[in-house]
Amino acid sequence: MTRSGYAERFAATAYPELMPSFEPRALTAVEGATLDLLIEAAAADSGALREQADQARVVGSCDCGCATIDLAIGPDVSSRMEAHGRIAASASSRPGSPQHPAELLLHVVDGVLAEVEIVDDSGQNPQATFPAIETWEAAREGFGE
Repeated sequence: MTRSGYAERFAATAYPELMPSFEPRALTAVEGATLDLLIEAAAADSGALREQADQARVVGSCDCGCATIDLAIGPDVSSRMEAHGRIAASASSRPGSPQHPAELLLHVVDGVLAEVEIVDDSGQNPQATFPAIETWEAAREGFGE
């Protein structure tokens, strides 16, 4: 689809400056599983986030080449997470995994899914794809920042 079609439905994203150069797309299976893992770990209103995840589209990515993705769910958000900060959940790489040390962060803006970020502290090249779910230990509670 062209920008004038599908993408304009997502103009309400937290990152509208990304829209002109990035055609919205569905999450890959690994991206979806990563988002599910983080939603499961969210402290509150995971039902609202799960509902949003069903509509989520990838609308941007990080310039460094890592797997971080920006999300949009469309203008008709029926339920929002009660916001206690921007970071709703996190997960850390398991010790001994090739990705260790790394962290996943689920960003929520105004109660709406905004970004799944991967932070790699290993000093290696950025991880271009999200590692397998078995790599992560999710926090059982989100935190605010």
